[in-house]
Order: sequence, then C-alpha cells, then structure tokens
Amino acid sequence: MSSANSSTLHSGNWFNRALVPSLATILICAAAPQSHAQEYPSKPIHLVVSFPPGAGTDLVARVIAQEMQTAWGQQVIVENKPGAAGNIAAELVGRAAADGYTLLLVNSTFTANVGLFPNLPFNPLKDFVPVMRLGSSPMVIAAAANAPFDTLAGMVAAAKAKPGTLSYASCGNGGPPHIIGEQFMRLHGLDAAHIPYKGCGPATNDVLGGQVPVLFTNYSSTKAYLPSGRLKALAVTLPQRSSLAPEVPTVKELGFGDISTDLWFGLVAPAGTPAAIIEKLNTGIASALNTPSVKDKLMNQAVEPQPDTSAEFTRFLKQEIAMYTKLIKELNIKLD
Repeated sequence: MSSANSSTLHSGNWFNRALVPSLATILICAAAPQSHAQEYPSKPIHLVVSFPPGAGTDLVARVIAQEMQTAWGQQVIVENKPGAAGNIAAELVGRAAADGYTLLLVNSTFTANVGLFPNLPFNPLKDFVPVMRLGSSPMVIAAAANAPFDTLAGMVAAAKAKPGTLSYASCGNGGPPHIIGEQFMRLHGLDAAHIPYKGCGPATNDVLGGQVPVLFTNYSSTKAYLPSGRLKALAVTLPQRSSLAPEVPTVKELGFGDISTDLWFGLVAPAGTPAAIIEKLNTGIASALNTPSVKDKLMNQAVEPQPDTSAEFTRFLKQEIAMYTKLIKELNIKLD
C-alpha cells in the first residue's frame, strides 16, 4: 500500500523547466514509507475495542496495549465503544485519520455482521486494512451440571427423543455462537429453542444456575467452571483439539459433522494507513506475541496467540465473511 502522503506528477510541457523538482518529489515519495516507520509512533495511540470492559476482546486489547506501550514508549489508550454488535466502534475507526494512531481490535462478529446487517455503515475489507490476527479461543458446547446428559451424543439423543424440549443459550442473537449453534441443530435435525443473552457472562450464569441446559460460547467463559463439574464441556468446534483444553473432544472427532470454527481476535486500521506503519505494527506485536510472558497472559485468558501477516489476515477475513454470510442466509438468521 502506498503512502497516504504520496504526490502525483502531472503531465504537460514541464520537462526542461521542472526536471529537478519532479525528481525530488519522486525521491520524497519513495522515502515516505521509511519516514513513516521511523517516526511512528510519536504520540499516544488509541486502541478502540468494540465491546465493554471485562469482555474477552477487552482483555486481549489490554495485554496488547501494554506490550505496545512498553516497546515504543508511547501511551496506548484502550477505548471501549460497545454497541450494535461492534458496529459503533467499527464505524468510528473506519472514519478516523489513516495515520496509525486510531486502531480497532475486533473479533469474529466483525465478519459475521456482514451477513446480519443489510445496511452496514462500513465495509470490513474496503474501509480497513488488516494488521494481523492476534489469536483465538475455542468455541465450546457446554452443558449444565443438572443436564440429563454428559456427552454430545447424549445431548443429541435427548433432543431427538423429545423434540422441542431442548434449549440452548448463546452470547447474543446473531453472534457467532448462535450461528454455529443453529448450524449444529440444523445439521442433525434437532428442534431446539435458542435463548439469546446480552453477553456471554449472563448466558453462562443461567446455564450454571440450571435454567438452560446447553450453552454455545467461548471457552474463556466456561473454563473456570469445568474442573469442578459446574459445567460439562461436551465438545469444541475446531479442526483438532485445542492446546487450551486438550481433554475436550472436537465435534468432528465425535462424528457429529465438520464444524470447524473458532472465536478469533484481530487488529485493523483505517484504510489508507501507510504500509510502513502496518508493517511496524505487525512486526512489533508479532514479536511480543511470541514471548513467553505474553503467551502466558493470553493463555490465562483462554486465548491462544496466532500472529500472522497482513496479507494472511486479509485472506482469512475474506474466508470468514464468505462462511458466515452463507450460513446466515441458509439458516435464515435475522436480528430481532
């Protein structure tokens, strides 16, 4: 990506009169990316989070912010702008100056929202430049301690034995856990009622209390309750078992379909942000993610670091948008 400050040379009868200034302009343009990289950051960076304080996305943002601040000696201010499934924060950052000083930390809803909102006020690919994928957390299917089944096979059997009696909770209507929950139910012909909550915390609390028997959510919401048996992990929706929860089988290995979706976190910047700044952000944060201390901090939050390049993250976002848009249409999922 070329620098936002690049100049354009205009044609005309100028060759003899303005050759030296034009060459100087060309050299300045060519040197601009290097200049951006050397100067950045020279003032505080605002890291906008699309969910409230204490949420998983916020916790990841604060780990990353601290590492950026330590590495570069500039304050990194985490700003929580929750609302509209993350769209308020995304629209705000999408309109910000493309100078690397306003960044957006996103999660899987960033791509799922494309199929949910017919009049989305931004385009995730055109209005932003992907910096990197930061990491992911497994999506888990969990059951309440008082649920009359301890395995995924038991859940399916119970739902088929008494159609219309099974219900499951998710973190919100139209969120990735809801979409994957509906995908699973449709795949196995299960008549189950979806109960959406305003956040993973409230959903988990009601399943802990036995009001709802099944929960589709992120692993971080459940891990504290699994060792004691207050929640029972039935499966994770990953291609293979997670290093965060190696004891929990995958949906695929249990023979219940190739449902392979995690809940990821990533960093994006406004479109037009100079390539040199994107590269510096990517390189610096990737280096931090590969250090044992940062790995430990994120793993304690049930997030496995998975740094990649801007190009790789771009391809990943395109795949996620296509997948979620297809599922939302096939499952006829609509916002209330």
